[in-house]
Amino acid sequence: MQWVQHLREKIFLKILKNVHRRPEDTASMDPNMRVTSIGILFDGTFPEDRQVLDQLVQQLRQSNNQVLVLGYIDNYSIASTYPFKHFYKKHVNWLYVPKHPDINQFTRIHYDILLNLGRPDLFPLHYIAQQARASFKVGPHYAGIEIYDVMVHAPNEHNLDGFIANVKRLLKNIQYRND
Repeated sequence: MQWVQHLREKIFLKILKNVHRRPEDTASMDPNMRVTSIGILFDGTFPEDRQVLDQLVQQLRQSNNQVLVLGYIDNYSIASTYPFKHFYKKHVNWLYVPKHPDINQFTRIHYDILLNLGRPDLFPLHYIAQQARASFKVGPHYAGIEIYDVMVHAPNEHNLDGFIANVKRLLKNIQYRND
């Protein structure tokens, strides 16, 4: 059955390459770039991550940023506890392509920075990140997926705290204005 998983992944990577990035959403390394809107994609399958994500969103909003969050939840029973927009496993087809009204709404908005905080092997979030309108995209490194302006090492085992720390460290090294 592993060959089926491998086939699905190969087809998904081809689909992902056919979703083109708009020229106006190309990253610019302008040191005076003003960050006002941030989009966050995350894996909401683990309830213990809710507090970590809440803290991150509060920190970003304290800097007068508009922050929009969209999560993937594998476990339908915990979904009602999330205050953020989310979609479920049932909204993802066999080729990892998600379809849901909240996804359409999320991808129509332009973000200065898009953060994909999902696991590297969570393909639906990569698909949404590719479709999203963002000037600067940050996401987990996964072989064959080259849609991010900056790719951060993220272990396949679950560790949202560590991944967020890596992203924050990276963003501190990139100059941007937030005033």
